[in-house]
Amino acid sequence: MMKSGVPLSALDLAMFGIESHQALERALGTSLRNRFPTVCRAVGVECPPPREGHPLIKTAQRNKVLDYARALRGGLDMPTHKYLPYQVAALYQALQSMPSVYDGFTKEIEGRFSSIKEQANRRTAGANPVFVSEETAAWVSDVTVRVEAQVLGGVTG
Repeated sequence: MMKSGVPLSALDLAMFGIESHQALERALGTSLRNRFPTVCRAVGVECPPPREGHPLIKTAQRNKVLDYARALRGGLDMPTHKYLPYQVAALYQALQSMPSVYDGFTKEIEGRFSSIKEQANRRTAGANPVFVSEETAAWVSDVTVRVEAQVLGGVTG
């Protein structure tokens, strides 16, 4: 029916009973243009970029938090924890863009970050592989599981 990224021709529009691109734009309305930007571009209708608070932006933020939490938990199985503080910092930054229900996680990370960084730096100075304490590794695992549960629990905002 339509090639991806190619605007609809007048014949395509006529098949749907729409006489012009302007009529299609009126039919779509502002709310549909905001919700379906890919469709608008495909049919050649001007659409605004997603704004802060847009469902696509919220989904991207949640996905970023999930990815960082899962990568951080997966990093605990690596042969070294040298980059663990950087991974924790990335998760912290991603959580900063989330609604206030995630503030407890950011405060918890703030409270533990200097300890994690100190453990990684202390062990990096030596020639041995870097490992954080078992207690820190358990905390990282726990917090990432709780973050993931919060995100997947359907918290909106």
